[in-house]
Amino acid sequence: MSAIVTAYNRHHNLVIRKAVYLCCYVQIFTSSCPPSRPDDVWIAILSQFYLFVNAHAEELRSKFVPHEGKEEIKVYVEAPSRYYVSYDWMAEEMTKKMKEKIVDPELVKFIIPKFSTTTPIDTAVGCVMMMGTLKHYFDFVCCITCGIPEITILGTKEDYKDILKRLDKFEEFGEEPRVFAALLRPIVREFIDVFNVQAKDPSAAINIDFWSRILHYESGGSGPDYISGWATAFCAWNKDGKWQGPKLDTFSEPISEKERNESIEFYKKHPKSRGIYYGPPALFLGDVRYPVVEFENVPNGFCEVDVLIDDHGTKYDCMMVAGHVGFTISGERSDTLQPSPHWFMFEKGKEAIRQLD
Repeated sequence: MSAIVTAYNRHHNLVIRKAVYLCCYVQIFTSSCPPSRPDDVWIAILSQFYLFVNAHAEELRSKFVPHEGKEEIKVYVEAPSRYYVSYDWMAEEMTKKMKEKIVDPELVKFIIPKFSTTTPIDTAVGCVMMMGTLKHYFDFVCCITCGIPEITILGTKEDYKDILKRLDKFEEFGEEPRVFAALLRPIVREFIDVFNVQAKDPSAAINIDFWSRILHYESGGSGPDYISGWATAFCAWNKDGKWQGPKLDTFSEPISEKERNESIEFYKKHPKSRGIYYGPPALFLGDVRYPVVEFENVPNGFCEVDVLIDDHGTKYDCMMVAGHVGFTISGERSDTLQPSPHWFMFEKGKEAIRQLD
C-alpha cells in the first residue's frame, strides 16, 4: 500500500504484478484515463471470488458439485502438437463440460462475462477463471490427438471422373495393377460425390465415415508399427516394387460377417494397440479390402531417373526426380498442409564426368 500512496502523491505510474486492476486505477487517478470496461470490473470481482472459494473449498463443495474428491474433465484436440492448440477454445470446452457436472448449471452464465464490450479474449479469461475457481473439484486434461479437421477438394467433378476412367487402363498390365485399380475406384467415387453435394444433388451426402477413415496409425510396441485406412491404397507396392496390397488369391472372395463387424467396431472406437504382434484390422469400403501396411514400408511418392547430360563434349551423370517431394504449409496458424509436386535435376557426384574422345 505504501507504494500506491507514494505513486499517487508523486503522480507516478505504478506496476503491480499481482494486482493489475488496481494498477489501472492508479493510472486513472494520475492521468485522467477514461473509465474501464464492465469486463474489467467483473474480472476483478472474479479474481476475489476465486480466492474466497479456494480458501473454503470443502465448506462450499455442496454448493458447486455433487461428488467427493476430484472428477476429471478431459478435452480432445486434433492438432499436430501442443504448439498448434487453440487454448482459448480448450478453456471454453472445459467450461461446457463443467456445466454438465456442477450443481447449478447457471453458474457458467453467472461467471462468464457477456457484456456489450466483451471480446473473445474476455470470454476465454472468464472460462479459465471458472476453471481456477473450481480447481479443488476437478482435474483438467487436454489430450492432443492426430486427425484432419477439414479437407478442401480442389479441381472439378470432371477432373475426378477423368481419373476414374483412367483407372481402367491398369487392367491391361496384370493382376496386381488390376487390384490396385479396384482399391482406388471407391476412393475416387467419394471425391466425385463431394461435387454432387456441392451441386445440391438431393441423393448425395458427405460420407463422414469415409473421410474419417483416411489413416489409422497403430504402434506395435517392440514390434513394427502399422498403418491402415484407405490411404494404404497408395502403398500397394513397397519401394522395391514388391506387392504389399491385399492377397491377390482371396481379394475377390466375399468378406465374412465376422471380419467386417470387427473392422467396423475397430474404426468406430479407435482403440489402442491390440498387441505387439498384431496390427489393426483391414478397412473395408463396400466389398473392397484395404491392406494393413508396416509403417517402415510406406513408399516414397516420387520417381527418379538417370539422365546423361552432354554439354559440348563434357558429360555429366545426372538424376531427375519428380512427384510428391514435400508439402506446403499455409494458414494463419500454419495449420493447413497441401501435397507439393515438383521436379528437379541434380548432378550425381561432385565433379564433371568423362570427356568425349
